[in-house]
Amino acid sequence: MVALGLWSDGCGNSWTLNEPTMNPAVTRTIIVWLYQEQRMEHASVRQLLSGVWGLRRDQKRSREEIAARQNERLVNLVRFARERSPLYRRLYSHLPAAIDDVSRLPVVTKPELMEHFDEWATDLEVTRVGVEEFIADPARIGQRYLDRYTVWTTSGITGRRGVFVHDDDAQVVYMAMLIARTPRHMRLLLRGGRVAALVIPGGHFRFTAFLEVLRRRYPIVADAIRLFPVLSPLSELVGELNAFRPASLIGYPTLMRLLVQERVAGRLTIEPELAAAAG
Repeated sequence: MVALGLWSDGCGNSWTLNEPTMNPAVTRTIIVWLYQEQRMEHASVRQLLSGVWGLRRDQKRSREEIAARQNERLVNLVRFARERSPLYRRLYSHLPAAIDDVSRLPVVTKPELMEHFDEWATDLEVTRVGVEEFIADPARIGQRYLDRYTVWTTSGITGRRGVFVHDDDAQVVYMAMLIARTPRHMRLLLRGGRVAALVIPGGHFRFTAFLEVLRRRYPIVADAIRLFPVLSPLSELVGELNAFRPASLIGYPTLMRLLVQERVAGRLTIEPELAAAAG
C-alpha cells in the first residue's frame, strides 16, 4: 500500500515484545539466521519474531476472535488513512468515525490511486515525480527510496502500471508471513540449499524487488538465492538451472509448466525438494 505506515503502531499492527515464547525450533532457526548471521539489530529481530508468533497465534483464534481482531484493525486502518492521506480523508468524509464493516468503504480503483498519487501517500515527502525517477533506474531495484521505503510496481498489462510504496513495518509483516508460511523453504536455506527464482528482469516488479530486498538485507541468502530472467531462451535457462542445482524452485506458473516438460524430456536434470508457483 502506498498509504505508508498502514502497518505501523497507529493501525493496531505493531508487534509487542513481551509475547510468550515461540516454538523452540522456530525461534532457534530465525535467531541464528537473522541475528548471528545477519548482524541484524536485536530490537529488529525481536520485532520480527514477535510478528511470526503473532501470525501463528492468530491461526489458533476462534472465528469470533478473528472477527473482533479484523474489526479492530479495520477501525485503526481507516482512522490512520483519514489522518495521513488527503485522498482518503476526502473519500471517507461522509463516513462515521468508527467503521466496522469494510463494505461501507467506497471502492477505489488503481487508475484513481495513480491519478491522485501524491494525495494518496501518507508521507508528504513521497511524490509521484520522485518515485518515477527512482524506479526509472534498474540499478536501484532492491534499494530504499528516500532511505526508508521499498517501491514495487505492477507489470502494467492492464494498461495502467501500479506503483506501490512500502514502509519498514510493512516489510516486517511480509517477512514474518514468509517465515511463518514457508518453514520448509527456510530450513532449506539454513541447510545451505539454493533457491532459483524465475523473475522478470529490469523492473521494480513485486516478485523481483522483494527477492532483491532479501538478497541485499540478509547477506546469508545473497549467494543462495539467484534470480533467473524468465525471458531467457528456454534452452539457456535449462542449462543455467542444471548448473545451479537449486533445492527450491520458484516461478511463474506458465514457465514452471514448460520446465516440467523439459524435466520429463530429460533435458532439465535438477531435483528440487520444493517447487512453488508464484509471481
